[in-house]
Amino acid sequence: MSYSGDSPIDEPNKHDQYVEALCRRIEPRYDLILKHIPLYAKTRSSKRKRHSARKMSLVGEIDVLAYKGGSCDAYEVKCSYRVLKARKQLTRVRKLLRYEQKIRKSYFYCGESGKIELLEPKVEPGAEQED
Repeated sequence: MSYSGDSPIDEPNKHDQYVEALCRRIEPRYDLILKHIPLYAKTRSSKRKRHSARKMSLVGEIDVLAYKGGSCDAYEVKCSYRVLKARKQLTRVRKLLRYEQKIRKSYFYCGESGKIELLEPKVEPGAEQED
């Protein structure tokens, strides 16, 4: 058995290829683009213990954060048109980063079609939207 050095592990998957395509497309508009940012949050180490210690756990990943000046935009990449799932993930990102990093705009990128959509955060009835 010989080893050629080429393995499927070395090749980026379809999602990662779409992330790269998006970054190339939006690069001229931003000063800095970050990809595949792990998202951590405090979670209980045991659900049974009422006063258990909280620890940081990986709860998700931000596909792309793009910075221009002092503002930041978040992009969620999906291989196919799954806008509801993207909206849910971006809502989670906004919630977890609300104190550390103000997300100006959230976008959904469908890799299959190459379409970028602005996703406005849902506003509950009676709630005021932040500027």
